[in-house]
Amino acid sequence: MREHPEQMRRSSSTQQPIILGTGPEIANFALPMKPFLRCIAVILLLFAAQRAEATHNEAGEIIVCHVGGYTYSVTIITYTNPNSPADRPEFILDWGDGITDTIPRLSDTVIIVAGISTQRNIYVANHTYPGPGGYTLEYQDPNRVAGVVNIPNSVNVPMCVQSHITVLANNLTDCLPSFLNPPIQNACLGECWEHNPGAYDLDGDSLSYEPRVCLGFQCNPIPGYLFPDEVSPGPDNNYSIDPLTGTITWCAPQQSGIYNIAFVVNEWRDGVLIGWVERDMQVIVAACNDHPPVIAAVLDTCIEAGTTLVTAVQATDPDAGQTVSLFALGGPFEVDSSPATFTSTPQTGTAFGTFTWNTNCSHVRQQPYQVTFKAQDNYNQVQ
Repeated sequence: MREHPEQMRRSSSTQQPIILGTGPEIANFALPMKPFLRCIAVILLLFAAQRAEATHNEAGEIIVCHVGGYTYSVTIITYTNPNSPADRPEFILDWGDGITDTIPRLSDTVIIVAGISTQRNIYVANHTYPGPGGYTLEYQDPNRVAGVVNIPNSVNVPMCVQSHITVLANNLTDCLPSFLNPPIQNACLGECWEHNPGAYDLDGDSLSYEPRVCLGFQCNPIPGYLFPDEVSPGPDNNYSIDPLTGTITWCAPQQSGIYNIAFVVNEWRDGVLIGWVERDMQVIVAACNDHPPVIAAVLDTCIEAGTTLVTAVQATDPDAGQTVSLFALGGPFEVDSSPATFTSTPQTGTAFGTFTWNTNCSHVRQQPYQVTFKAQDNYNQVQ
């Protein structure tokens, strides 16, 4: 049975952006370097975790990657209600060049995200474009789940998600950013909520972020859609997304229920926009008798390729007797050569973790790496 918001399990979360890099808009700390030494910049974001419903579509995104020539591979990822009678063993995708394809589902897996059961569906296909140009890929699928607070009559509104690529004659090698953090999250009524999607660009391109109105019929903005801070608006209700780090802040939810939000991650290379990926995600707000763990600040840094970065992480729960667990995700864990590691053991009250990365020259790139730390307690009741 699908969990009602008043019954869902919750993990406590707090996010604080810590930037390890050299961008003009972000705090940074760089180790002394000689001119010939190459430097790896890392962005660390600190998070501590917080915590769905009838018919079907909850969240989704389209990830596109260049294969060769004018051929691209697409991976559609959707999150749906596993108990809904609606299911999609096949999916229709508009490639953006006047061609649509029916793509069979590669896999469907029921997973637990933020204490909630959701079905993760993956569809994969290749397509060859007729030539250079900009192409917007999209899918439209009925229907969204019922009772979404900020989408009028949501159960009768389809979900549309888009991505955009640039195909060049000189074989631009590019993969759109992917997401390392799942798009089903929870939040506590009256408490600040922060979330970072964990966007990771395989090519090391520069990323920027901007909010979007969720899309519906014919992939147009949904009429009557409200951003979260437009529901019970006031001085204590503010919603934003950091254009540099992608951290989404809602301080603070004023009404319980299910919300859908959308945003775009823009991909830049040499100062030119070469693509973007949209994510439509779900946030479930409920009253909580709990406070999220607090993660101690981590210093920004810039290191020389070939050295080892070791960073200590600590999180403390303000509620006595609760067990705290620490987790980490980000680009350094995704590299093929010598990926980073994070070790931590759940402990009562205060948990400790160690981030270790044995870097090498293959890790050098212009853009900093971003790492997200999340602290979660074992509080599992929402009232």
